[in-house]
Amino acid sequence: MTEIRALTRNLALLVLLVFVPTSLQQPGSGSSTAGPVDGGTTAATVPKVRWSSRPRHRHPIVHGHDDDHDMPEHGHHRDHTNDLHKHVEHVKIPGDHDAAHHTPWKITGPGYDIRDQPHGRVIGEPIHAELIAYSDFIEAIDEKNGEVIAAIFIKVKWQDSRLRPLNDILKETAGFSRDKLSLPGEMKEKIWVPDLYLPMARKVSVPTIHQPAEAIILKQNYSVEYSAFFVIAFKCTMTYKNYPMDEQDCNLDIMSYTHNNKQLRLNWGPIGLEGAREIRTKHFVVAVLRPKGSSHFVQPNQDGPKDVLRIKFYLKRHITFHLIQTYVPSIMLVIVGWLSLLVPLDFAYGRMVLSVTTLLVLVSIFVTTSQTTPGVNEVKALDVWLFMCIFFVFSAIVDCIVDLRFLSMVEKESQIAGEEGTQLDDVAPVVDERLRASQGSRGAVAAASNTYRSYSVVFHGNNTPFQADKEVLIATPAVLKWLRLAVYLERGMTVVYPTLFALFMAVYWSVYLTASNRKAMLEAEED
Repeated sequence: MTEIRALTRNLALLVLLVFVPTSLQQPGSGSSTAGPVDGGTTAATVPKVRWSSRPRHRHPIVHGHDDDHDMPEHGHHRDHTNDLHKHVEHVKIPGDHDAAHHTPWKITGPGYDIRDQPHGRVIGEPIHAELIAYSDFIEAIDEKNGEVIAAIFIKVKWQDSRLRPLNDILKETAGFSRDKLSLPGEMKEKIWVPDLYLPMARKVSVPTIHQPAEAIILKQNYSVEYSAFFVIAFKCTMTYKNYPMDEQDCNLDIMSYTHNNKQLRLNWGPIGLEGAREIRTKHFVVAVLRPKGSSHFVQPNQDGPKDVLRIKFYLKRHITFHLIQTYVPSIMLVIVGWLSLLVPLDFAYGRMVLSVTTLLVLVSIFVTTSQTTPGVNEVKALDVWLFMCIFFVFSAIVDCIVDLRFLSMVEKESQIAGEEGTQLDDVAPVVDERLRASQGSRGAVAAASNTYRSYSVVFHGNNTPFQADKEVLIATPAVLKWLRLAVYLERGMTVVYPTLFALFMAVYWSVYLTASNRKAMLEAEED
């Protein structure tokens, strides 16, 4: 019985395919389903599917079902004489604006094509688009990759006379404002919008909670506004010559991707750019502004000159952190290096240990800052500072070594004089410079110079490294020469060392602070 029923159904279907197609053709459609083939023989063609004219019906009248759908257990039967059962994929209907836009309004006029650009006030003139931007939040500044991530609200306004008048749209649905109509952001795919392009952008996203933070607003006189809240990650070329007193200028340019200024003119709106003057991040204070003279300019392009709107992000680094972490400790270490010069050479070993330890700490600070600062192939201001601090402490170590060398020569010359048996009467009278300073007696020296008796150089104390077992040196002219060099060098370094470091600090801070203090100038030059 089942086989007979299936055979009957197949025969009925064959009859429908041969004779019924013309009954499915809508009058006035202008299309045919069959034509003469091979001298008058009629060939069957696949019937076209007719969509419902009601906007909310997204499926064709002819639905596809399984072959056993007409069984009694389903509760209904199909009428094969009036319907063609065939599975048809769900597709969009070209020209069905209401269904495609998912709104109860039809906002475009007949023949609207989003690929065509609207004309200006006069046919042939470029269309004018005005831009308004606002930014008061910096999400992150990636110095390693040279990237700034900023949150920016952008609104673009233009006119499109091909749209239906706003009053005609609003009168179809009651309860809406009569001066504007807000539509979801997805409508930008259904109407023409300016193709804005950010050359420096690496990633652009629209935050979404329930729906993306964007909208299309229709106003009177065919005015259209597209507004959206963007999170833009864009490239910023940073220089670190003045680090950590550096200031960075990061430019975000907005232009059309395909239209030149003979087709689309971009301009700032009446409000233009509203940017926060002090956005504080972890390492920077950021100001958002329009640079004077370059906030709107024309850029040559192979498609023709294009209008460019520029937003400047001015970044000034916090210096307090580096003052506490690097500058103040390094100054203290340089002072310790100077204090080591005041230690008597009787304690030369302790003096050397103090100077070398100070030098190692400075080198450790230099290595640490090099690892934490941006890795660039240029000398930074912080590198200059730490290098000079290391140089000053190193000079204190060199001074100690040279003094020890001079005193060793004093001892050596004295030993040679003793071994040669130099007669005291043959030696001109000399007195230790340190002994003279401690006694403050010039009369004794003058009296000694009137005679040809020699005075011995006396080192006070038992901790003198060269006089552990001697207290008296034979003051020959050679001994005196080396002794005076040691004394003059020691006294000179205690004065020259702090003087040169103070001079270095004055020049350093005056140069780098003057070069970095440009914020007031930039604010004065803002458009």
